[in-house]
Amino acid sequence: MVKLLKYGLTLVLLGLLAIFVSLWLDERVGVPGHHVAIELKLLDEVGIALILLGSIGILLEFPDWKNYFQKEIEKIIVDQDYLRKMDKTQLIALQTNALKAFFKTDDIDRKDSFLHFFHSRIHGYIGSPYRQDVRDTIRITHSHGRADQVEVEETVSYHCRRVGDKIQDEVKWIETGPAQVKQMSILKYDIEIQVPAEEFADSKFRQRHPNVTLQRRVFKSTDTPNQLLYQGPGIGFALGLKDYEGVDDLHVTTHVTYTAPTRMLFTWTMSHPTKGITGTIVYPEDQELIANPFGLTEEQANMEHKPGMFTVDYDSWLVTDTGFAFQLIGRVQTGAGGKVTQSAPPVSVASATDPTVQKPTLPATGIPQPPPVQTKTA
Repeated sequence: MVKLLKYGLTLVLLGLLAIFVSLWLDERVGVPGHHVAIELKLLDEVGIALILLGSIGILLEFPDWKNYFQKEIEKIIVDQDYLRKMDKTQLIALQTNALKAFFKTDDIDRKDSFLHFFHSRIHGYIGSPYRQDVRDTIRITHSHGRADQVEVEETVSYHCRRVGDKIQDEVKWIETGPAQVKQMSILKYDIEIQVPAEEFADSKFRQRHPNVTLQRRVFKSTDTPNQLLYQGPGIGFALGLKDYEGVDDLHVTTHVTYTAPTRMLFTWTMSHPTKGITGTIVYPEDQELIANPFGLTEEQANMEHKPGMFTVDYDSWLVTDTGFAFQLIGRVQTGAGGKVTQSAPPVSVASATDPTVQKPTLPATGIPQPPPVQTKTA
C-alpha cells in the first residue's frame, strides 16, 4: 500500500506539470493555430486526469478508506452467490488456503498429507445424505435340536435424512463373504417404508411422488413380484428408493430372519454416514458374547453387558464401513474336580478373514480358532 501512495503522489505531480506546461506554451505561442490549440487542450486534460488518479490513490491510503474497501472485498469473497460461481478446483484451493491460515502453516497440502486423504475419502460425506437414529435389535436363539447353529431375528430401523434434494438411493441388507454365503440361510425378510404424516398430507406430495399411494407400505419377500430381489454378489435383499426420492425423515424398518453357525463372527457396518446408533443383542444365556466396536470413539460409546444381553448406545457420527463386531462362545464352566468345560462343543467350519474387523480378545482356555466373519452391510 505504500507503493500506492508513491504512485498517487507521482501522478499528481505529473498532472500539475502537464497543466503548467500547457499554460506556459499557451503564453509563449500567443494566438495558437487550430491544431496547436487542440494539443494544448489535450495536454491540459491529461494533467487533470493524472491529478484525479493520483488523488484517488492517495485517498485509498487513508485508514478509513482502506478499511472500508477491505471489508467490502471480504464480503464479496465470502458471499454465497460469489462462491457458487467458483468451480470445484477453485473452492478446494480456497478451502486449503483458509486451513493454512487457520493452522498457521503452509505445508498441510504436501503430497500424501492427511488433507489429501480428507479431500479424496472423507470430504464427500459432508454433502451426502445420511441416516439418523439407527436402531438394530438382534435376537439369537439356538436352532431346534442343534448346538452348532443359531437362528437370528434382526430388526433395523432408521430415518433417512435429506441433504440438498437427495436421500440415500436404496435400502439394503447384504452379505458378501464367500464362506458366510455358503453357511448362512435367509428364511424371510421384509422392508417397511413410512412417509412422515405431515409430508404425506401435503397436497404437493402426490405431484412429486405419483407412485406413492400409501403412507406406510411393507415390501415382503413373499410378494409377487418380489421387489426386494438382490442381483449382486453374495446374498441379501435391497429396495430402491426412487419413488421416495427427496423425502426427508423417511422412516425405514428392515426385518430379516436367518440361520448361521453359532461360532460365526458377526459384524454390522454402516452403509451410509450415520448419526446415532443403538444396538441391542439378546442371546442364549449359556453363551458368552464378545463385542468389539470399531470406528467408534470409545469415550462416547455407552456399552452395557449382562448375561444374555448386550447394548451399545452411540450418539455421535459413524462413516461407512464402521460399526461393531461380535461373536458367541460357549460359557466357560468349572465342573467337578476343577475340570473346565464349555456349554457347546467347537464347530468345524471353513476359515475366512476380514481385514476390516479386529478379532475379539477371547479367553485363553479351551476356545476354538475363530470361524468365518459375517460382514453384514445394512
